[in-house]
Amino acid sequence: MTHAMTVASVMSPAMLTVFAQSPIDSARMIFADHRVHVLAVVDSDGKPIGFVTPRDVLNEAPAIRDVMTPFALDVPAETPLVIAARLMVFGGFSHLPVVDGEGCVVGVLSATDVRASV
Repeated sequence: MTHAMTVASVMSPAMLTVFAQSPIDSARMIFADHRVHVLAVVDSDGKPIGFVTPRDVLNEAPAIRDVMTPFALDVPAETPLVIAARLMVFGGFSHLPVVDGEGCVVGVLSATDVRASV
C-alpha cells in the first residue's frame, strides 16, 4: 500500500443506504435482493449515522434506528488510504462510510478493500 493511494481508489462505490426511520422489513428486502453484508443508515438529509447488518435485522423492532450500530466517523474519498487503514485498525472498524464534500455517502471502505490493495 503506497502513500499515494486514496480511499477513492479502493473503496466500493455506490454503497446501498437505508433511512433510519424505515421499517426493519425494508432492510431485510435490500439484503435479500442485493446480497450485501452491510447497509449505511442515513438521516433524512442523506448523512450517514450508522450501519446495519443482516444479523441486526433479525431483531424485531419498529425501525432500523432501533437496531443499527452508530458510528463515530466517516472519511472523505480523497483521504490517503494509509490514514483510513490506521483509523480502521485502531478504531476497530471493519467498514468506514466514504463521503463527498457535502457529507453524503458515496461508497464504503471495507477491511477487505484495504487488504486487497496491499
